[in-house]
Amino acid sequence: MNIYDLDTPALLVDVDILERNLRKMAAITAETGTRVRPHSKVYKCIEIVRKQLELGAMGVTCSKLSEAEVLADHGIDNLLVANEVVGQPKIQRLIDLVRRVDVMVGVDHPLAVDALNAAATDASVRLPVLVDMDIGMKRNGIAPEDAAELVRKVVASRGLEFRGLMGYEGHLVSMPPGEEKTNAVNEALDRFSFVIDELKTDGIDVPIVSAGGTGDYQIAARHPAVTELQVGTYAVMDTLYGSFTPEFELATTILCTVTSRPCRERLILDVGRKAVNTALSTSTLKDRPTVEMKYTYAEHGAMTVDEDAPDLIPGVKVELVVPYACGTIHMYEQMHIVRDGEVVDIWPVVGRGKVQ
Repeated sequence: MNIYDLDTPALLVDVDILERNLRKMAAITAETGTRVRPHSKVYKCIEIVRKQLELGAMGVTCSKLSEAEVLADHGIDNLLVANEVVGQPKIQRLIDLVRRVDVMVGVDHPLAVDALNAAATDASVRLPVLVDMDIGMKRNGIAPEDAAELVRKVVASRGLEFRGLMGYEGHLVSMPPGEEKTNAVNEALDRFSFVIDELKTDGIDVPIVSAGGTGDYQIAARHPAVTELQVGTYAVMDTLYGSFTPEFELATTILCTVTSRPCRERLILDVGRKAVNTALSTSTLKDRPTVEMKYTYAEHGAMTVDEDAPDLIPGVKVELVVPYACGTIHMYEQMHIVRDGEVVDIWPVVGRGKVQ
């Protein structure tokens, strides 16, 4: 089927570009010796995860416990829930999951350690954890100066298994490439080194340090403390990350239909906030950078037209470049896998709606 025979909006993924992106990351990390634990929250698709594992990824990162459950249901092992799991219902689900697969979880508070340890001890299981550190993003994560003490508490907890440290320098990834960014990222990651050195005095090894993202992978992969990268967007890319990581290609677009051309300077697409996330970046039509998304409404996208474009009339189908993949792909039930303008497969977005 040709892509223009699809109804719209439809999510398209160019499989050749996707595979080039995956191979490129695999080659770079093989060179540095850092492992890849790709962050599946971006695309929530088993087929992409399997391709990454085939290329040497050592496991998979998730944001939510429900995402990890879906991956386990599809036979994926060696999971990291890069988040805190709190509250009895979720902790019980985590205990059930750890009986099925190898799954680690982040922890950043003594009370959370106590709750996880009690549940694991009662269930006669050992729950692998990474101590989650705030390395500057001011989101979750324990302060670096308190991290070693929390590690000691984990090590002393019979139901827990200390696997290492994690953190995310996400406040720095959008900086333009250059010396300033390199120094800032390394300074953030050095916080891991300080904690590792402190733990050495207690004879505590730190096997895993999980950090990094698509926006700073080249720096994080070369930091001596970092053992694995939680990169995700690189696989499909978007205009947000493409602006500062241009070595990866844009694989994902949304096929849309022009529904209205009220005037020469404006056209309306059948894709709005329920089908594309423009919160962090703007978007343009594929191969037509002067046709730019100006506003999104619930079901409409208003594009400004800075060129003479008599072909963009109601009924014409166009491709919109995805501005923010992590906030867009989850709104679709499936991806149409494309090669040379033809749909060659359909992959379900199995993690759609998995937010618990």
